[in-house]
Amino acid sequence: MTEVTNKYRTMIRDYVAQGVYDTRDDFAVVMQPFLVDTKPPVKENGKPDFSYFAADCFHFSQKGQEAMAEALWNSMLEPVGQKRTEWQLGEPFECPSAEQPYFCTNKNCGLKSKVGTFGSQKSNPGSSDDNPSPASSSSYVAVVVVSVFGVCLIALLAGAVMYLRGRRVPRPEKNRLVQPDRFGAYSAIM
Repeated sequence: MTEVTNKYRTMIRDYVAQGVYDTRDDFAVVMQPFLVDTKPPVKENGKPDFSYFAADCFHFSQKGQEAMAEALWNSMLEPVGQKRTEWQLGEPFECPSAEQPYFCTNKNCGLKSKVGTFGSQKSNPGSSDDNPSPASSSSYVAVVVVSVFGVCLIALLAGAVMYLRGRRVPRPEKNRLVQPDRFGAYSAIM
């Protein structure tokens, strides 16, 4: 499974690195590799801390969702080509700076990347349109924020639907071929 995951990740990374998504001022795709080398959180005794996972041990619990949201936010603020591939519990929550008040993309950071591996990047100096105006930078932020909000909203709605489905009271079957009689014995209905 790890081999398939790595192959899929490499294919996506290579496709994004071709620059197909670096042509517009109002949309960008940036790999966020903060989970690539991340290990599951552990308790003080060294055993996995399952409080970060839902009952299926695959999806994140509310606590895990909160931790991943913070890690994703921090990753989105890191420059392209310098993103961490590992996340640790207790990392400080990063904030945009005055020098970089927006999420860094290949285009707005003046980088045209040919990404070899996560965390390493070769850059080519670009033309003057590699550094967009602050107005187009704010459109990047708006697109990313709306995208993240949309994903969170969909996850919330899916969770609510699953929760409500789990609480559903079973309905009696309408067309049962076998029904109990008044003494509790079952007989076939012909």
